[in-house]
Amino acid sequence: MVLKKHIFNLLIMIGLNETEARFYLAAHKNPKYSIRELQKESGLSIASAYRTFETLKDMGLVTSSREGLGVGQLYTSRDSWRKNVQTVSLKTLAGKVGKEQRKLRKVELELMKLNNLMNLDLPQEDAVSILSDHNLIVEQCYKILRNPLDQFCVYGSGERLIDVIGDDYERDFVRIRNRQGKGVNAISTERGPYSNECNSKAELELRNMKYVIDPNNQDYMTYIYDKEATIWYKDKEFGNRAIVIKDPSLVKMHRNIFDSLWQKK
Repeated sequence: MVLKKHIFNLLIMIGLNETEARFYLAAHKNPKYSIRELQKESGLSIASAYRTFETLKDMGLVTSSREGLGVGQLYTSRDSWRKNVQTVSLKTLAGKVGKEQRKLRKVELELMKLNNLMNLDLPQEDAVSILSDHNLIVEQCYKILRNPLDQFCVYGSGERLIDVIGDDYERDFVRIRNRQGKGVNAISTERGPYSNECNSKAELELRNMKYVIDPNNQDYMTYIYDKEATIWYKDKEFGNRAIVIKDPSLVKMHRNIFDSLWQKK
């Protein structure tokens, strides 16, 4: 149990959220289980288990096969629950983490180079900050609730928001926001299970919501509040990010994007 908890904490440290870590550990303990079996083992909902599987698969941490289907049997979404899920070994995972760190360092150096070339004169030290640690991402989520404004604006994909923050944390955020009486004007750029749920509970959860479907803007969710904005971003190569923006011109740009989308019919 102690070893399992230690591995769980390490998975959180490399950027997985709690749901992803639970699913990974269940799959590691039970190789070749189906997604439905892993859903029961990890205690997740069916939708959350399938979404988590897809996320970990995109990250290269789990694989699956069609083994178990009958000859000539169609491989439909219904059959997808029969996938035999396997995790990469912890040694392979360690190698991926090392490779990821090298990529991040390369990006950091490239950004520094661009900053010098463009001679950016940012108005404050932390005009834009990028959070990749899941604990810091969640902390940023709750920081928004400490903002004095009674209304803020969001636009983007609710599904990506869940991917980045985590289902449990997002629902807790909404519960606290409701208790505080903070409303939200929300634009969803895609229809998915969570965005549809939000729409069905819009009045109950103090949410003015509309759909503006945009396939080019479905990798992120942007929150705009007072003089700041936070972008919850799911990057297939580098993982989940919370990009906190304090630069006035950039915040204004996102506000203008929201206003433009909000005016669309």
